[in-house]
Amino acid sequence: MLVVHPSSMPGSPQCVDNLVGEKTAHGKRLCDTQWVEDIWFIFRDLSVRAEGIFYIKFTLTYLGWQGNLNTGEFPIKMLETVCSNPFTVYTAKRFPGMIETTRLAYCFVQQGNKIPTRRDPTKRLFDEVNDDTEDTRKSKKRKVLNKSL
Repeated sequence: MLVVHPSSMPGSPQCVDNLVGEKTAHGKRLCDTQWVEDIWFIFRDLSVRAEGIFYIKFTLTYLGWQGNLNTGEFPIKMLETVCSNPFTVYTAKRFPGMIETTRLAYCFVQQGNKIPTRRDPTKRLFDEVNDDTEDTRKSKKRKVLNKSL
């Protein structure tokens, strides 16, 4: 996986090794927000060291079949290469703030994947007190609010 900075000359991007984090992922069978099953590759801990506009070049490779991994005697077969949409990396000073967690990320979390998400405090309160009586609801709400402060 590479992070590519588009240069001023089209067709000749400058490849830079500024990508930090887990650069490999195994395909997982997951359902999207419409509960359509597909194979997804989750990269949950990636960051780019430099400021600018970049895209990520992903390469799908064949490493082996049913425990018969490539021992290095043969070249690894590249099945497909695709590029992400361009994205902007900001310095800490210019960072505009976090975006909300997507519905797709929440959907993957519900299926057991560990993805960092931003918690919505009003949603958490609603989930924890939705089926209780009025008296227990008020006491639980106070406890939850005290924990979040």
